[in-house]
Amino acid sequence: MFSISRVFHKKLGSAMLTSALLLFAGAACAKVIPLHAALHPCAGVQTSGVSAMKGTYNTVSHMVTWEVTYSHLTSDVIMAHFHGPISKPGASAPVQVWLTKKPPHPMAPAPIIGKAKISPEQAKELLGGHWYVTIHTVKYHDGEMRGRIHTN
Repeated sequence: MFSISRVFHKKLGSAMLTSALLLFAGAACAKVIPLHAALHPCAGVQTSGVSAMKGTYNTVSHMVTWEVTYSHLTSDVIMAHFHGPISKPGASAPVQVWLTKKPPHPMAPAPIIGKAKISPEQAKELLGGHWYVTIHTVKYHDGEMRGRIHTN
């Protein structure tokens, strides 16, 4: 009986060690890619606004994080999104990720901070420079500030 218990504990310990090593190896292989965007006024918008986005993308968890800062916009921010994919600068694209709550929503105070899991296809578009950030305000529902997301 003693030897069976000893064998069981030895195998259990070995399995736990193997699991821990696999977990560590997987985490070690993750690459966290920095993201950034300098936002500018959307076409036809008159604003003194200043805005930027910084974030990361994790290649193992497929999590994208963001922090969008802004100041001096014409009115309150009502929503912000990642849009994509675009084939050329200035093109429009559908919403891929909501950075604020979906309507009905409260005004979004700065900074806008969050994270979301994206698909491998979305990651390819994001890392390929085919996504952009848009900040929508009360005055400019279609977007006041916009900037293409870069990885370097």
